Amino acid sequence: MNEKKIIKKARKGDQEAFGQLYDKYISGIYRFVFFRINDKSETEDLTQQVFLKAWQNVSSFKIKKEAKFSSWLYRIAKNLIIDYYRTTKDHINIDDVKYDQQFAISSKFEERIDNLTKFKQVKKSLTILTEDERDVIIMKFVEEFSNEEIAQALDKSRGAVRVTQYRALKKIKCFFQESELKNK
Repeated sequence: MNEKKIIKKARKGDQEAFGQLYDKYISGIYRFVFFRINDKSETEDLTQQVFLKAWQNVSSFKIKKEAKFSSWLYRIAKNLIIDYYRTTKDHINIDDVKYDQQFAISSKFEERIDNLTKFKQVKKSLTILTEDERDVIIMKFVEEFSNEEIAQALDKSRGAVRVTQYRALKKIKCFFQESELKNK
């Protein structure tokens, strides 16, 4: 069944249809929140809040050709993250986040070590980015969103997304070049 039909059913209160949407998007929303919050427990809570809010408001979601359900979910997630930081005084440093097994690609020891090293480097590079840059990079390269989907989720123009992505990638490239020079 295509997504539009599932959304129509969910808009009419069909819990199973909404469950299908939940299953499709839960891991992506979780990753997006995790990269912003960096606390497993808080990430789980916020991810559930995203879907609770979506369920409560799914009847108001308008099915349009250009509007995507995933973009709507990411916008809800972003707003909840903003609210979380407004109301929370204690912030966890991204460097303190432990490598979570759900990001492991292989069970082979060498690959796991390599993945851990890459994860730490990427995690550290994200700290030099602005909030908008971080959102764009996570949506583009972790969630594999198109620029149009990112623009919808962040309520920006596609041009603004491209510029933000360019600036963020430039910062990341400089970060890795400086890291290489330090390690030589």
